[in-house]
Amino acid sequence: MRFCVFENCTIGVDLLQGNFHVTGSVFLNNNDKDLRTVNGGYFSIRQCFSYSDKQTQFYEMGNNGQTTVQKNVVVRAENVTRPAINLVFGMGPFPLLDNVFVTGANMSYVVVWGDSSYYVIELFLPVFFKICG
Repeated sequence: MRFCVFENCTIGVDLLQGNFHVTGSVFLNNNDKDLRTVNGGYFSIRQCFSYSDKQTQFYEMGNNGQTTVQKNVVVRAENVTRPAINLVFGMGPFPLLDNVFVTGANMSYVVVWGDSSYYVIELFLPVFFKICG
């Protein structure tokens, strides 16, 4: 999937099975999540832009193989408390490469949250932050 726009959706891209790749897409003010995978193989999110002034998660990973999240820009308004990426359960590697996460001055924002035996509970990876305020 390339160069798509998802605006005011409950979930922008919702993958239940298979391999899938999202590139160069825009996610604007979605209500729950921009992307979710439940039972996929190899999945990638590359060069996407996400903006929300809601408690929207950028990506939630379910029972996947490798998932690559690379060169994305994720912008959230102030007072965001949900993690940008939620690793519910995963089987494969999870490379986070060259992403930028921007949030307001009141930052209580975990970039990656792992909630299974495969990941450390609060997994912080090298990412770039810009705190506006």
